[in-house]
Amino acid sequence: MKKFLLFLSCFLITWCSVQAATPSGKITSATYNASSSTIDVSYTSSGANSVYMDVICMRTGPVSRVTLNSGPGSKTINLPITSRDGEYDLVLYVNGTPCYDKKVNVTKYGHLNNVTATKTGVVTVNYTMLHAETDNYPNNSYLKIGNNKHYITNVKNGSYTWGLNLKPGTYTCEIYVDGVCKHTCPVTVPSYVDAIRKLTPMGSRLKIDFTLSQTGVNVGFRVTVAKLSGTPTGGTQTYNYGICDQNEGTYEISVPYYTGQVIYAVELLKNGTSVNGNSITVYNR
Repeated sequence: MKKFLLFLSCFLITWCSVQAATPSGKITSATYNASSSTIDVSYTSSGANSVYMDVICMRTGPVSRVTLNSGPGSKTINLPITSRDGEYDLVLYVNGTPCYDKKVNVTKYGHLNNVTATKTGVVTVNYTMLHAETDNYPNNSYLKIGNNKHYITNVKNGSYTWGLNLKPGTYTCEIYVDGVCKHTCPVTVPSYVDAIRKLTPMGSRLKIDFTLSQTGVNVGFRVTVAKLSGTPTGGTQTYNYGICDQNEGTYEISVPYYTGQVIYAVELLKNGTSVNGNSITVYNR
């Protein structure tokens, strides 16, 4: 009896030692994050000298191999920009042996991150499109405003500046991924105002950049020049630009040139009425 118990004890010790040395592992969770194109994985492993995971797209084949730490852990796996949508298989390897696999679904993604417009109707679109444009849907992903389309491909942080020359108003920008609208965003083209934007002195000339709230009006400028020091000089003079058929323009005029600090004050005249003004102080040598 004593010999049997001794034998049983030795057998159990040997069996436990073998079991402890056998590598094992498990994927406890796997979550796909569409906006970042990543898969967050939690796993456990034991008896491991090496641990890694294969990421396999069931439609296209192996995607990547990711090295992991032994023991319990987590890992964020970045999917390649060329990866497609569909079912993915995550296979956990411990000491080179596949121990566990878990399925996760990757879906097409499209999002408008930011859309802005200038007064001239130029629209800038910042967007993201992922896991699309397969052989079944060639050239069928695009940005859209009204009847205008701009075709796009997979990109995590894309930007496109669109010279549409839209009139003031609110429009809808859309992103289509493989022919399906994934996200919409309003964009407002601001109205023009009567204003002198940036006066630029150029020696004995002055460049005037201006905008108008309406076209087809008679435009003029009333310019006053004065020194800040010394004997007061200068005076006021009116310049006629003529009928303007655009909402913005540039006009250069000759102005009196004085040394020292000089103020150039300019009024914008629309149909003879002053509607806006601006000034600049310069130092002439």
